[in-house]
Amino acid sequence: MNTVSLDPQWVDPQAIELASMMRAKGLAPLSLTQSSVMDCRRAIDQGGAFLSAPIPALSHEKKLTIKTTQAAIPCKLYRPDDVAKPGLLIYAHGGSFALGSLDAWDGVLRDLVRGSGVAVLSVDYRLAPEHPFPAAWDDMVAVVHAVLDQGQAWGIDPQKIAIGGDSAGAHLALTTCLSLQPEALQRIKFMLLFYGMYSQNIHTPAWQQFGQGQYGLSIDQVQWMQTHCLDLAQHHSDWRLNPVHADLHRLPPAFMAIGSLDPLQDDHLALSAQLQRCQIPCEQHVYPGLAHGFIRNGPWVQSAQRAVSDAAMALARALSA
Repeated sequence: MNTVSLDPQWVDPQAIELASMMRAKGLAPLSLTQSSVMDCRRAIDQGGAFLSAPIPALSHEKKLTIKTTQAAIPCKLYRPDDVAKPGLLIYAHGGSFALGSLDAWDGVLRDLVRGSGVAVLSVDYRLAPEHPFPAAWDDMVAVVHAVLDQGQAWGIDPQKIAIGGDSAGAHLALTTCLSLQPEALQRIKFMLLFYGMYSQNIHTPAWQQFGQGQYGLSIDQVQWMQTHCLDLAQHHSDWRLNPVHADLHRLPPAFMAIGSLDPLQDDHLALSAQLQRCQIPCEQHVYPGLAHGFIRNGPWVQSAQRAVSDAAMALARALSA
């Protein structure tokens, strides 16, 4: 068991060891401010394959395509073993709206399925800069409607639907819920949110302390994203880019998790506080010594695995009620 320091900049030794191992294997993540988008995509996918390798595949994993009026959206359905009609978590991966793929999140989603007994539908939403705001948002809303309309045919329980994601995906999960009409939103029973960016404010104390790039996510990277993915200058008044300030009263209960070294910590705490003001049940955790992007590190970092286990248990409780 790791000893947790009271130093706010303490880094989990297992996370340090994993980062060193990935650098030695040529699998360190690249920055969008210094490398091409395609190189960054290859790096995150190669890193994801390495991180997922120790976690065996589920017996039932299937790729499928959801066709909408705007796009054909690739998805991957993970089903739990020995559960006849499971609930379903619709999941959006992270990656600054520009990176990420289905296979690169295999490991953590398999762990969520095994730990919760809930199926997961991972969504390969369109990526910027080829498909800038609001393409990914449109895709997520379309997938939710497809699940609500067709999910029973996939063998899932249409009365037990949750939505979640990490980083950019957590932002998408939250804003998707807020975009739904009341009839659809009342069928979403739970949100699973890992370290999302819920505003465009990069001047918070957490950004100043942790956002210089030493913990993975930097102010420079976010400014690149705001320009090339969100076109913030044009869309700055769109509520979807600052959902922490939206009307949250209709939202379902949430589980929220973040690392103590994440520059998005103030966003995380602000959203948690807003949900509580709206009397939305919210279980929120800050995991010491972990930086942004930790949930795929479970096989090597015990505290990251604990966060995934905590999330899986919360998901199971929410959809068994």
